[in-house]
Amino acid sequence: MLMKSIAFGTHLPVMEFIREQTTTKEELIRYAQRSEELGYDSLSVNDHLVFRTGWLDAISSLSAVAATTNKIKIGTSILNIVIRNPVICAKALTSIDILSSGRLFAGLGPGSYRGDYDACGIPFEDRWKRFSEALEVMHALWNDEAETKPSSVDYEGKYYKFKGVSIDPKPIQKPHPPIMIASWGSEQGLRRVAKYGDGWMASAYNITPDKFREKWRLLLTYRRELNKDVKSFETLS
Repeated sequence: MLMKSIAFGTHLPVMEFIREQTTTKEELIRYAQRSEELGYDSLSVNDHLVFRTGWLDAISSLSAVAATTNKIKIGTSILNIVIRNPVICAKALTSIDILSSGRLFAGLGPGSYRGDYDACGIPFEDRWKRFSEALEVMHALWNDEAETKPSSVDYEGKYYKFKGVSIDPKPIQKPHPPIMIASWGSEQGLRRVAKYGDGWMASAYNITPDKFREKWRLLLTYRRELNKDVKSFETLS
């Protein structure tokens, strides 16, 4: 099993911002800046449209810290690309990558909260099938190699269909920001991570250290079966 160095990150308190009614915009930005000053590797934000408590929007929050930090990596943990639509997410995340000068990592998943799906009129039971297709859409849009002029992508799936769509300008990171795929560790989930991800976003709430070690070995095996690189493959939890 490949062993790598450990980097530590912080989590932007977008839920506390509303729940406690104490955090101000200035304090939120200072939190991000202080994380950078203390040498943390990354700063992430999670995502809900509706929830049991108030919640700042993930993309909007990242744009605020992108403009007020300089070195720390910023990303989503995770962004629900099913309820938000993968084309919209590709455009928004590209913009964050540009505004942050190439510091973005994209943690992507279908989420686990039924309320978000009910609010958008999307069947909760379809989330994993939709998620796999949404990942294909984002890869198609982001792996377009045109650099000097707009090009277009056609896609025909069960849940997403479009013709002549392009994402311009392109992300600073090539071909796209690192994609970290969320999974609780099922075989199907890990195979999805191996196929579509640049890394695995493991759930610290749902996996023990011993189980993580077991799943990590399995994930690297799946990567090798697909002839995909394992040396640069990362995990975040």
